[in-house]
Amino acid sequence: MEATIPRVTRFSHVPSHKFNEKLNAPVEENKYSEYSFKINDLIYEYPWVEEIFKKLGRNITVTKDENKDDHFNKKRCFDLNFWLYSQVYNKSESIGDNKKIEEIIVKLQGIWKSICDEKFTGQNDVCCPDYNLYNNITYLNEMKDLFDFIEDFEIIKKEVIKDTYNSCLKYLEYLRERVPLYYPWITSCNMEEGATCKRYIKDYDNYDPENVLYSLNYFTLLVTYLLYPCYKEIVNIFVDAKELSQRSEKVYNNNNLKFEGSIMMIFVLYKFTPFGKFILLTRARIKRKIQSKLNYEDIKLINEYDDLIENKRKEKMYSILYSSLSDGLDDSDEDYLLH
Repeated sequence: MEATIPRVTRFSHVPSHKFNEKLNAPVEENKYSEYSFKINDLIYEYPWVEEIFKKLGRNITVTKDENKDDHFNKKRCFDLNFWLYSQVYNKSESIGDNKKIEEIIVKLQGIWKSICDEKFTGQNDVCCPDYNLYNNITYLNEMKDLFDFIEDFEIIKKEVIKDTYNSCLKYLEYLRERVPLYYPWITSCNMEEGATCKRYIKDYDNYDPENVLYSLNYFTLLVTYLLYPCYKEIVNIFVDAKELSQRSEKVYNNNNLKFEGSIMMIFVLYKFTPFGKFILLTRARIKRKIQSKLNYEDIKLINEYDDLIENKRKEKMYSILYSSLSDGLDDSDEDYLLH
Protein backbone atom coordinates (compact mmCIF):
# COMPACT_ATOMS: atom_id res chain seq x y z
CA MET A 1 0.00 0.00 0.00
CA GLU A 2 1.24 3.48 -0.78
CA ALA A 3 0.70 6.33 1.63
CA THR A 4 0.63 9.91 0.48
CA ILE A 5 4.02 11.54 0.20
CA PRO A 6 4.15 14.88 2.03
CA ARG A 7 5.11 17.67 -0.32
CA VAL A 8 7.60 19.98 1.25
CA THR A 9 6.92 23.48 0.06
CA ARG A 10 3.74 25.44 0.68
CA PHE A 11 2.97 29.14 0.22
CA SER A 12 -0.30 30.52 1.53
CA HIS A 13 -0.53 33.47 -0.89
CA VAL A 14 -0.67 31.49 -4.15
CA PRO A 15 -3.95 30.57 -5.94
CA SER A 16 -3.53 26.81 -5.68
CA HIS A 17 -3.18 26.95 -1.90
CA LYS A 18 -6.21 29.21 -1.50
CA PHE A 19 -8.39 26.83 -3.53
CA ASN A 20 -7.10 23.78 -1.65
CA GLU A 21 -8.04 25.52 1.60
CA LYS A 22 -11.60 25.86 0.33
CA LEU A 23 -11.77 22.17 -0.52
CA ASN A 24 -10.53 21.19 2.93
CA ALA A 25 -12.58 23.66 4.98
CA PRO A 26 -14.91 22.19 7.67
CA VAL A 27 -18.48 21.48 6.66
CA GLU A 28 -21.69 20.99 8.61
CA GLU A 29 -24.39 20.45 5.99
CA ASN A 30 -24.84 17.16 4.17
CA LYS A 31 -25.98 18.76 0.94
CA TYR A 32 -26.84 15.52 -0.84
CA SER A 33 -27.99 13.43 2.11
CA GLU A 34 -30.55 11.63 -0.08
CA TYR A 35 -27.62 9.71 -1.63
CA SER A 36 -26.11 8.64 1.70
CA PHE A 37 -27.97 5.31 1.75
CA LYS A 38 -25.64 4.10 -1.03
CA ILE A 39 -22.67 4.20 1.34
CA ASN A 40 -24.30 3.42 4.69
CA ASP A 41 -22.27 0.20 4.95
CA LEU A 42 -19.02 2.12 4.45
CA ILE A 43 -20.03 4.83 6.93
CA TYR A 44 -20.84 2.15 9.50
CA GLU A 45 -17.40 0.56 9.04
CA TYR A 46 -15.46 3.80 8.52
CA PRO A 47 -17.27 6.82 10.07
CA TRP A 48 -14.87 9.27 8.42
CA VAL A 49 -16.38 8.37 5.00
CA GLU A 50 -19.43 10.48 5.92
CA GLU A 51 -17.24 13.56 6.45
CA ILE A 52 -15.58 13.04 3.07
CA PHE A 53 -19.00 12.66 1.44
CA LYS A 54 -20.29 15.87 3.02
CA LYS A 55 -17.22 17.79 1.86
CA LEU A 56 -17.49 16.27 -1.61
CA GLY A 57 -21.07 17.55 -1.92
CA ARG A 58 -19.99 21.03 -0.85
CA ASN A 59 -16.90 20.94 -3.08
CA ILE A 60 -18.86 20.15 -6.24
CA THR A 61 -20.53 23.54 -5.83
CA VAL A 62 -17.30 25.27 -4.71
CA THR A 63 -15.52 24.09 -7.83
CA LYS A 64 -18.42 25.08 -10.07
CA ASP A 65 -18.43 28.60 -8.55
CA GLU A 66 -14.64 28.87 -8.99
CA ASN A 67 -14.75 27.94 -12.64
CA LYS A 68 -14.30 31.34 -14.21
CA ASP A 69 -13.23 32.11 -17.72
CA ASP A 70 -9.52 31.44 -17.27
CA HIS A 71 -6.92 28.81 -18.13
CA PHE A 72 -7.45 26.76 -15.00
CA ASN A 73 -11.09 25.65 -15.07
CA LYS A 74 -10.10 22.11 -16.00
CA LYS A 75 -7.21 22.17 -13.56
CA ARG A 76 -9.63 22.83 -10.71
CA CYS A 77 -11.59 19.75 -11.79
CA PHE A 78 -8.38 17.77 -11.46
CA ASP A 79 -7.97 19.32 -8.01
CA LEU A 80 -11.36 17.99 -6.96
CA ASN A 81 -10.62 14.51 -8.32
CA PHE A 82 -7.23 14.53 -6.61
CA TRP A 83 -8.82 15.76 -3.41
CA LEU A 84 -11.10 12.71 -3.27
CA TYR A 85 -8.22 10.28 -3.84
CA SER A 86 -6.01 11.98 -1.26
CA GLN A 87 -8.77 12.10 1.36
CA VAL A 88 -9.25 8.35 1.15
CA TYR A 89 -5.56 7.48 0.86
CA ASN A 90 -4.82 9.64 3.90
CA LYS A 91 -6.95 7.15 5.84
CA SER A 92 -5.09 4.15 4.43
CA GLU A 93 -3.65 3.12 7.78
CA SER A 94 -7.15 2.65 9.20
CA ILE A 95 -8.21 0.67 6.11
CA GLY A 96 -5.20 -1.59 5.61
CA ASP A 97 -6.39 -3.01 2.30
CA ASN A 98 -5.82 -1.64 -1.19
CA LYS A 99 -8.99 -3.25 -2.53
CA LYS A 100 -11.01 -1.55 0.20
CA ILE A 101 -9.45 1.81 -0.66
CA GLU A 102 -10.47 1.35 -4.29
CA GLU A 103 -13.97 0.26 -3.26
CA ILE A 104 -14.48 3.42 -1.19
CA ILE A 105 -13.22 5.65 -3.98
CA VAL A 106 -15.35 3.91 -6.62
CA LYS A 107 -18.53 4.16 -4.51
CA LEU A 108 -17.97 7.86 -3.81
CA GLN A 109 -17.26 8.47 -7.48
CA GLY A 110 -20.48 6.67 -8.37
CA ILE A 111 -22.55 8.96 -6.15
CA TRP A 112 -20.66 11.96 -7.48
CA LYS A 113 -21.49 10.91 -11.04
CA SER A 114 -25.18 10.51 -10.10
CA ILE A 115 -25.19 14.03 -8.62
CA CYS A 116 -23.67 15.40 -11.83
CA ASP A 117 -26.25 13.61 -13.99
CA GLU A 118 -29.30 14.33 -11.85
CA LYS A 119 -28.61 17.73 -10.29
CA PHE A 120 -26.53 19.46 -12.98
CA THR A 121 -28.01 18.14 -16.21
CA GLY A 122 -26.56 19.95 -19.23
CA GLN A 123 -24.28 22.20 -17.16
CA ASN A 124 -20.80 22.12 -18.64
CA ASP A 125 -19.14 24.02 -15.81
CA VAL A 126 -19.65 21.30 -13.22
CA CYS A 127 -16.76 18.95 -12.41
CA CYS A 128 -17.46 15.22 -12.50
CA PRO A 129 -15.34 12.17 -11.62
CA ASP A 130 -12.49 11.37 -13.98
CA TYR A 131 -12.39 7.60 -14.38
CA ASN A 132 -9.33 7.81 -16.63
CA LEU A 133 -6.91 9.00 -13.96
CA TYR A 134 -4.10 6.57 -13.20
CA ASN A 135 -5.01 5.34 -9.72
CA ASN A 136 -1.69 5.65 -7.93
CA ILE A 137 -1.36 8.24 -5.20
CA THR A 138 2.37 8.82 -5.77
CA TYR A 139 1.70 9.63 -9.42
CA LEU A 140 -1.33 11.78 -8.55
CA ASN A 141 0.73 13.72 -6.00
CA GLU A 142 3.29 14.40 -8.71
CA MET A 143 0.64 15.65 -11.13
CA LYS A 144 -0.89 17.79 -8.37
CA ASP A 145 2.46 19.43 -7.61
CA LEU A 146 3.12 20.02 -11.30
CA PHE A 147 -0.31 21.54 -11.92
CA ASP A 148 -0.09 23.74 -8.81
CA PHE A 149 3.30 24.97 -10.00
CA ILE A 150 1.73 25.93 -13.34
CA GLU A 151 -1.25 27.67 -11.75
CA ASP A 152 1.02 29.67 -9.42
CA PHE A 153 3.59 30.45 -12.12
CA GLU A 154 2.55 34.05 -12.87
CA ILE A 155 2.42 35.07 -9.19
CA ILE A 156 5.89 33.71 -8.51
CA LYS A 157 7.25 35.13 -11.78
CA LYS A 158 6.18 38.65 -10.77
CA GLU A 159 7.91 38.29 -7.41
CA VAL A 160 11.12 37.05 -9.02
CA ILE A 161 11.20 39.97 -11.45
CA LYS A 162 10.49 42.51 -8.70
CA ASP A 163 13.04 41.20 -6.16
CA THR A 164 15.25 38.53 -7.69
CA TYR A 165 17.67 37.99 -4.82
CA ASN A 166 15.12 37.60 -2.02
CA SER A 167 12.87 35.54 -4.27
CA CYS A 168 15.77 33.21 -4.94
CA LEU A 169 16.17 32.59 -1.22
CA LYS A 170 12.43 32.25 -0.74
CA TYR A 171 11.74 29.85 -3.62
CA LEU A 172 14.99 27.86 -3.85
CA GLU A 173 13.65 24.68 -2.24
CA TYR A 174 10.34 25.08 -4.02
CA LEU A 175 12.11 25.19 -7.40
CA ARG A 176 14.35 22.30 -6.42
CA GLU A 177 11.15 20.34 -5.89
CA ARG A 178 9.05 21.54 -8.84
CA VAL A 179 11.40 22.27 -11.78
CA PRO A 180 12.33 18.56 -12.13
CA LEU A 181 8.62 17.83 -12.49
CA TYR A 182 8.13 20.25 -15.37
CA TYR A 183 10.71 19.21 -17.98
CA PRO A 184 10.17 15.41 -18.15
CA TRP A 185 6.51 15.92 -19.08
CA ILE A 186 6.98 18.48 -21.90
CA THR A 187 6.44 16.03 -24.77
CA SER A 188 3.53 14.25 -23.11
CA CYS A 189 1.75 17.45 -22.10
CA ASN A 190 2.08 18.98 -25.56
CA MET A 191 1.59 16.01 -27.85
CA GLU A 192 0.26 12.90 -26.12
CA GLU A 193 -3.48 12.67 -26.69
CA GLY A 194 -5.34 11.59 -23.59
CA ALA A 195 -2.46 12.38 -21.25
CA THR A 196 -3.59 13.82 -17.93
CA CYS A 197 -1.62 17.05 -18.26
CA LYS A 198 -2.73 17.60 -21.85
CA ARG A 199 -6.36 17.19 -20.79
CA TYR A 200 -6.11 19.52 -17.80
CA ILE A 201 -3.45 22.13 -18.73
CA LYS A 202 -3.59 24.52 -21.70
CA ASP A 203 -0.44 25.92 -23.33
CA TYR A 204 2.06 23.93 -21.29
CA ASP A 205 5.07 25.70 -22.84
CA ASN A 206 3.89 29.06 -21.48
CA TYR A 207 4.85 27.90 -17.99
CA ASP A 208 8.43 26.91 -18.73
CA PRO A 209 10.27 28.18 -15.61
CA GLU A 210 13.21 29.16 -17.78
CA ASN A 211 11.01 31.89 -19.28
CA VAL A 212 11.41 33.83 -16.06
CA LEU A 213 15.12 34.23 -16.75
CA TYR A 214 14.37 36.00 -20.04
CA SER A 215 12.45 38.66 -18.12
CA LEU A 216 15.48 39.54 -15.98
CA ASN A 217 18.39 41.85 -16.72
CA TYR A 218 20.92 39.50 -18.29
CA PHE A 219 24.02 41.52 -17.37
CA THR A 220 22.95 41.95 -13.74
CA LEU A 221 22.12 38.28 -13.51
CA LEU A 222 25.51 37.29 -14.91
CA VAL A 223 27.40 39.44 -12.41
CA THR A 224 25.33 38.42 -9.40
CA TYR A 225 25.58 34.75 -10.41
CA LEU A 226 29.25 34.93 -9.51
CA LEU A 227 28.50 36.50 -6.13
CA TYR A 228 25.47 34.66 -4.77
CA PRO A 229 25.46 30.88 -4.14
CA CYS A 230 21.67 30.83 -4.43
CA TYR A 231 21.84 31.73 -8.12
CA LYS A 232 24.35 28.95 -8.73
CA GLU A 233 21.98 26.52 -7.03
CA ILE A 234 19.16 27.60 -9.32
CA VAL A 235 21.30 27.07 -12.42
CA ASN A 236 22.25 23.58 -11.20
CA ILE A 237 18.58 22.75 -10.65
CA PHE A 238 17.75 23.71 -14.24
CA VAL A 239 20.73 21.88 -15.73
CA ASP A 240 19.92 18.65 -13.88
CA ALA A 241 16.20 18.86 -14.64
CA LYS A 242 16.75 19.30 -18.38
CA GLU A 243 18.82 16.12 -18.49
CA LEU A 244 15.95 13.99 -17.21
CA SER A 245 14.29 11.62 -19.69
CA GLN A 246 10.91 12.43 -21.17
CA ARG A 247 8.02 10.63 -19.50
CA SER A 248 4.92 9.20 -21.14
CA GLU A 249 1.57 8.02 -19.85
CA LYS A 250 1.50 5.31 -22.51
CA VAL A 251 3.26 3.01 -20.05
CA TYR A 252 0.35 3.33 -17.60
CA ASN A 253 -2.58 0.98 -17.99
CA ASN A 254 -5.28 -0.46 -15.84
CA ASN A 255 -6.01 -3.96 -17.06
CA ASN A 256 -6.19 -6.78 -14.59
CA LEU A 257 -3.41 -9.12 -15.68
CA LYS A 258 -1.85 -10.65 -12.61
CA PHE A 259 1.13 -12.83 -12.03
CA GLU A 260 1.41 -13.10 -8.26
CA GLY A 261 3.62 -16.23 -8.33
CA SER A 262 6.22 -14.51 -10.48
CA ILE A 263 6.04 -11.38 -8.37
CA MET A 264 6.59 -13.44 -5.23
CA MET A 265 9.65 -15.17 -6.67
CA ILE A 266 11.03 -11.85 -7.87
CA PHE A 267 10.46 -10.38 -4.42
CA VAL A 268 12.44 -13.20 -2.77
CA LEU A 269 15.30 -12.85 -5.25
CA TYR A 270 15.21 -9.07 -4.93
CA LYS A 271 15.48 -9.24 -1.14
CA PHE A 272 18.06 -11.99 -0.83
CA THR A 273 20.33 -11.88 -3.89
CA PRO A 274 22.79 -9.30 -5.25
CA PHE A 275 20.81 -9.15 -8.50
CA GLY A 276 17.85 -7.40 -6.92
CA LYS A 277 17.77 -4.19 -8.90
CA PHE A 278 18.45 -5.99 -12.18
CA ILE A 279 15.59 -8.41 -11.48
CA LEU A 280 13.26 -5.59 -10.50
CA LEU A 281 14.10 -3.72 -13.69
CA THR A 282 13.52 -6.87 -15.74
CA ARG A 283 10.14 -7.36 -14.08
CA ALA A 284 9.16 -3.79 -14.93
CA ARG A 285 10.18 -4.18 -18.56
CA ILE A 286 8.30 -7.50 -18.90
CA LYS A 287 5.17 -5.93 -17.43
CA ARG A 288 5.43 -3.07 -19.91
CA LYS A 289 5.86 -5.53 -22.82
CA ILE A 290 2.79 -7.59 -21.94
CA GLN A 291 0.81 -4.50 -20.89
CA SER A 292 0.33 -5.58 -17.30
CA LYS A 293 -0.32 -2.96 -14.66
CA LEU A 294 2.89 -1.08 -13.86
CA ASN A 295 3.23 0.48 -10.46
CA TYR A 296 4.81 3.87 -10.16
CA GLU A 297 8.11 2.52 -8.82
CA ASP A 298 8.45 0.29 -11.92
CA ILE A 299 7.98 3.34 -14.15
CA LYS A 300 10.55 5.44 -12.31
CA LEU A 301 13.05 2.56 -12.38
CA ILE A 302 12.67 2.20 -16.15
CA ASN A 303 13.22 5.94 -16.59
CA GLU A 304 16.32 5.86 -14.36
CA TYR A 305 17.69 2.94 -16.36
CA ASP A 306 17.00 4.71 -19.67
CA ASP A 307 18.85 7.78 -18.33
CA LEU A 308 21.83 5.61 -17.42
CA ILE A 309 21.91 3.93 -20.85
CA GLU A 310 21.68 7.31 -22.60
CA ASN A 311 24.56 8.71 -20.54
CA LYS A 312 26.68 5.62 -21.26
CA ARG A 313 25.87 5.95 -24.96
CA LYS A 314 27.02 9.57 -24.95
CA GLU A 315 30.22 8.70 -23.06
CA LYS A 316 30.99 5.96 -25.57
CA MET A 317 30.31 8.32 -28.48
CA TYR A 318 32.65 10.97 -27.04
CA SER A 319 35.30 8.32 -26.44
CA ILE A 320 35.10 7.13 -30.04
CA LEU A 321 35.24 10.69 -31.39
CA TYR A 322 38.20 11.56 -29.21
CA SER A 323 40.05 8.39 -30.17
CA SER A 324 39.42 9.05 -33.86
CA LEU A 325 40.64 12.61 -33.49
CA SER A 326 43.71 11.58 -31.51
CA ASP A 327 44.67 8.93 -34.12
CA GLY A 328 44.92 11.67 -36.71
CA LEU A 329 47.16 13.96 -34.67
CA ASP A 330 50.90 13.89 -34.17
CA ASP A 331 52.52 14.54 -30.78
CA SER A 332 52.83 18.29 -31.32
CA ASP A 333 49.12 18.57 -32.20
CA GLU A 334 48.15 16.68 -29.05
CA ASP A 335 50.37 18.89 -26.92
CA TYR A 336 48.72 21.93 -28.44
CA LEU A 337 45.19 20.67 -27.72
CA LEU A 338 46.04 19.67 -24.16
CA HIS A 339 47.64 23.00 -23.38
